[in-house]
Amino acid sequence: MQSATLERREAAALRNLTVAPAQSLLADVAYPSLASIIKAVCQFYHVSALDIRCERRTSDVVRPRHVAMYLGKQLTPLSFPTIGRLLGGRDHSTVVHGVRNIERAMLLDADLAHEVATLFQIITGVQQ
Repeated sequence: MQSATLERREAAALRNLTVAPAQSLLADVAYPSLASIIKAVCQFYHVSALDIRCERRTSDVVRPRHVAMYLGKQLTPLSFPTIGRLLGGRDHSTVVHGVRNIERAMLLDADLAHEVATLFQIITGVQQ
């Protein structure tokens, strides 16, 4: 008999579950902002935030921009379109390309993998 009572209480608790408690739990999860990611990437690569957001496609700007896209996708819940909009109004497919580019390059370039791991640690305080 106690088992049936317990099941009814659990069922009642589930019916009373709303989105608000879930949202408050998720609000406690701290994500770095894309602005803080861009700032860390800019300091690390010695480029300005304007360079990251500009239309220039020179190698001294593209790599940091792609790293910022990659870290933005890995460390935040932001969508590809949102990351693109915050990185100079880029299309979501450009962000997808940048993220994939860094993922592939890290497999072949140990220096890049180390740079990204270092930035990850700087931004999150957690060693990868």
